[in-house]
This record gives sequence, C-alpha cells and structure tokens, in this order.
Amino acid sequence: MLSYSSTIKLQWYGLFVYNEGNVKKFVIDKGGNYMISVSLTEGGYKPIYVGKAVKLETRLLQHLSSDEENECLRSRVSEKVLYFRYCYIDSEEDRKNIEHTLWKKHSPKCNEQEPEGKEVSITLPY
Repeated sequence: MLSYSSTIKLQWYGLFVYNEGNVKKFVIDKGGNYMISVSLTEGGYKPIYVGKAVKLETRLLQHLSSDEENECLRSRVSEKVLYFRYCYIDSEEDRKNIEHTLWKKHSPKCNEQEPEGKEVSITLPY
C-alpha cells in the first residue's frame, strides 16, 4: 500500500485516443486507475469519467462495448473522439482512494455517483 504522508507519485501513461486498438496495444491487464477525457476547444482535456479496475485492459474494453451500462459514457464513446490515461496500482485500497481523489478534482459528468475512498494527494498527468 502507498504511503499517504506525502504526495503519491503516480506513473501516468497516455494520452491515447480511446479505441479498442490503442487499449489492446498499450494497456496490460493489471490493476490501476484511469481517466477518459474529451478535448476542449480552448485546449487541454477534461475527464468525463474516472475509474479503477482489477484488470485495466478488460475494463477499458468493456466501456467501449455496446453493452456499456453507463448511458452517458456509452453515448459519448459513439459520438466523440475520447482520450484515456491510466496508471498501474496494485492495492485495491489505493485504487479506491485515487479514484475518489480524481472524482473530487474533476467532477466527471459520466460518473453516476461519488466513488468510495478518501481524498489523497496524488500527482496528476498534466
């Protein structure tokens, strides 16, 4: 488990176009956190969904499927070019806290409810 006495230095990967080919090419099926974002007209990116997974590749591919349960995310995947970033995290507790922290920071519109966890200090990918 990570130490919370200081900022957690995360190794973020990406900013990749969010599609099946890039997920399969860049992501390993191990635990971690991720952000799915849209590009802003004024520049930069805004996360619309943050998450955690025991198997990142599997979870990111699920979001791309027509079976995705989150209507907000499903509609944006079909309408827009999205981007994703991710980091690998072994501990489930750490993944929960990182997901919660990302949610608090970004208020992503496609997350339907506040994730469990506590706010921690983390490095962001930008």
